[in-house]
Amino acid sequence: MKTILKQNDCISMHFKLTFGKHKGKELGEIADEYPSYIFWMSENNVMEIPEHIIELASESQSLDLPEPDFEMIYGDDWGDRD
Repeated sequence: MKTILKQNDCISMHFKLTFGKHKGKELGEIADEYPSYIFWMSENNVMEIPEHIIELASESQSLDLPEPDFEMIYGDDWGDRD
């Protein structure tokens, strides 16, 4: 059974989900830490997500993260496959 909420029901970033794997978390927190979940809920019509929450999720997802230092993680021979 889908939980359908209208935009007026959740205009605040402090709206807490009452269902799903992020139950009890605020929309703003989810948008910041798990942006793909915001997109999934919107695309699957789980609930209407306010535009400002989608924008926050987009900004969070597009952050430039540094490339991992594989030599530091795996040592000098991380790329050797012979």
